[in-house]
Amino acid sequence: MYKKTIDRILDYLSPDKCYFCAKNGEAICSECMKNIIDNIGNIIDSNSPYIDKEFYIDNRKESDIIKLVDDYKFLPKRNNIYSLTVIITDFLKNTAHFTDNPNDLILVPCPTSKKHIKQRGFDHILLLVQVLSKTLNIKYQTIIKRKGNYKQLGASKKQRKEQALKSYYLDGDILKDKTYIIVDDIKTTGSTLEAIAKILKDNKASRVWALYILYQEK
Repeated sequence: MYKKTIDRILDYLSPDKCYFCAKNGEAICSECMKNIIDNIGNIIDSNSPYIDKEFYIDNRKESDIIKLVDDYKFLPKRNNIYSLTVIITDFLKNTAHFTDNPNDLILVPCPTSKKHIKQRGFDHILLLVQVLSKTLNIKYQTIIKRKGNYKQLGASKKQRKEQALKSYYLDGDILKDKTYIIVDDIKTTGSTLEAIAKILKDNKASRVWALYILYQEK
């Protein structure tokens, strides 16, 4: 498994314990991983006019990996990314969308607020994309930037949509005939994904997909 040097050092200094059986080693040990990856992964046609396909691992309400994702998202548990990446890549490597023409795909991380990066000590979405890029052999571009640090938690669906449409901009070039894959951790209302997809499509992206770990119903 590909790991950044800093995370190998953290493994040595403070080994993880499996979330399910408490065995030392990884956030999910190999035995528990086998039980998880058998029934995961969903592909749907999006309801958004700007997103062509959506790929996600599980429904948050029913998922076995909620705590793994939440600790990665809200706590400085950066090592969780490697077990999450195993789960995601196992799913994606079994779909032709990601294996037939990987050179035509480009991952785009949803930008994280500076405040949250400071709180965690790392950009959790960018790290997710960097590890996925290595394991899937797909390029990534950090071409979507934030205009501000608006707060989604507690906002209504209408407020989220209005905020999202004002909060992102393109900082880079769209490559012709590529499929752009917006990557995020959790989809709730879909406002962030749709706002970013609109920017990409408005700037002549041929196809836009969304990839996220959990879907959370409102």
